Amino acid sequence: MHETLLTAEEVGTRLGLSPRTIYKWAGQKRIPALKVGGALRFRPSELDAWLGAPAPPAWPSPVIPSPVE
Repeated sequence: MHETLLTAEEVGTRLGLSPRTIYKWAGQKRIPALKVGGALRFRPSELDAWLGAPAPPAWPSPVIPSPVE
């Protein structure tokens, strides 16, 4: 099955984000992407799976000690 690859602009439009954010996330490996001839492209099926995946656990909140009275 052939899947039409998406550009960062198309992904950004679908997600309501700027292409710049999509490029940044791809560089940080936060969103599944591949390079085709030096250009970033995205598989719709991988994006769908990524969107349906549970979010990674957040960093724990820092423990701030209570002031000593």
